[in-house]
Amino acid sequence: MKKQLKYGVIAALILSASTVFAGNPERAGQAGASELQINPFSRSSGWGMANTTGVRGLEASFLNIAGLAGVQKTEFLYSRINYVADININAFGFAHKLGGENGSSAISLGLTSFNFGDFVRTTADQPDGGLGTFKVATSILALGYANRFTDKIYGGVQFKLYSQGTADVKATALAIDAGVQYATTTNPSSVKQNDLRFAVAVKDIGPDYKPNGDGLSVKAALFGNDYETTTQFRAAKIELPTSVNIGMAYDFQLDKDKALYRNRLTAAFNFTNNAYSRNQSTLGLEYAYNELFMVRTGFVYEKNMFDELGPDGRTSFFTGFNFGISAEPSISKENGNTIAIDLSYRTTNPFNGVLGIGLRINFADSKRGSSKKVASK
Repeated sequence: MKKQLKYGVIAALILSASTVFAGNPERAGQAGASELQINPFSRSSGWGMANTTGVRGLEASFLNIAGLAGVQKTEFLYSRINYVADININAFGFAHKLGGENGSSAISLGLTSFNFGDFVRTTADQPDGGLGTFKVATSILALGYANRFTDKIYGGVQFKLYSQGTADVKATALAIDAGVQYATTTNPSSVKQNDLRFAVAVKDIGPDYKPNGDGLSVKAALFGNDYETTTQFRAAKIELPTSVNIGMAYDFQLDKDKALYRNRLTAAFNFTNNAYSRNQSTLGLEYAYNELFMVRTGFVYEKNMFDELGPDGRTSFFTGFNFGISAEPSISKENGNTIAIDLSYRTTNPFNGVLGIGLRINFADSKRGSSKKVASK
């Protein structure tokens, strides 16, 4: 049964990928729900989208949901991103392995909220304001499931409910993610197994959505009548920003004594095919000492990256460079429980860059606590 499910997931991803790659590049910028494309987690944002092959635990809910199956037992995560233009992003999450110590599947529940600050309320009669302010509430609720088919193959699926609105206009959308991770060993005699990894992830597949509410109504006199009638405007349908990620990574052992594995250097590459924006290629590096201390960097390239910002040049305020650092000491030597602090920084022009900080508590299985040192990238 598991074997059939594994091939079913792979087949579904290939079909979905074919659909997205056939997208029309002329429609760039026409999708909505752009918040779905923002990484709310501090660790993985430190090297862009590079680590789709090795991400584990709750952060996999953004990069590649298949990596959720790598959670050790129970994980809690909070991350805050100080985005551009005084926008703040807060992400909360919980992940848990099912079936006890020998379980192969895991579930996750996460909530990401966006704070855009206050907007000045205006009307056609008072375009300069003076009517107070209002807020735009935006959130993403995500429910994920992943399974470890073997020690080399992970697969997963995630359902996301996107919601945005004001007091009188709201919009909701359902998006689905799916992903597969595959690992193999290039040197069977090495202490490090599964050092070469590949991944495919499809993100934000779903039906079109459109806003609705009383805010789309207006009172007006129609056909020369001397009385007003409430008229409802029809909102256009909005498509989701679907994308496909294809990644690979390789772990280099830097220890002189090959019987040890304390110094790791991971080189990772990811290609993102965006249905409604320019494609991106990410190259990342991460160095880890005993999986207790990690530094990472990545560069995200897209067409005209080095040109001036504008419709015919660079279309993103991100300038490509990503940096990150993590510390994850043990809080219990007996069972491998850890607490981690993650910091990330992404360069921008204009604005002053994007800073992220995350706090993670990881409860590991007592019998598998030692395996955490390899699994928690």
